[in-house]
Amino acid sequence: MRLIHALNKHCKSTKVAYTFDAGPNCCLFLESINVPLILAAINKYCKLQSDLIEQVTVCSAACEYKNLKNLIKEEQENLVLFESMNGEENNEIEPMEDAVKDIFLSCVGAGPVIAERR
Repeated sequence: MRLIHALNKHCKSTKVAYTFDAGPNCCLFLESINVPLILAAINKYCKLQSDLIEQVTVCSAACEYKNLKNLIKEEQENLVLFESMNGEENNEIEPMEDAVKDIFLSCVGAGPVIAERR
């Protein structure tokens, strides 16, 4: 949650929102244009397993991006997020161990369709 708040503050607008399912799983909601930025922040500050970003970049929902892996790398190079305490930005966020176990990238479908009866 600290990471999401810091990222939105860094961007000076809400780029990503979060909620939790019935268990401990955090679900992020964002526009597709912000996917590389959000994945860059997660990759940089959550110490992901080395193959996790690779898995995300080859999933079917990532097909709209020409080269998602490079976009993430570019976003990550200059990204520095700070924690806010008492309304002031303090230290850079410390990378977190084992904060993210898996990432599922999906998108909104085409909407309802009328199925033909046979």
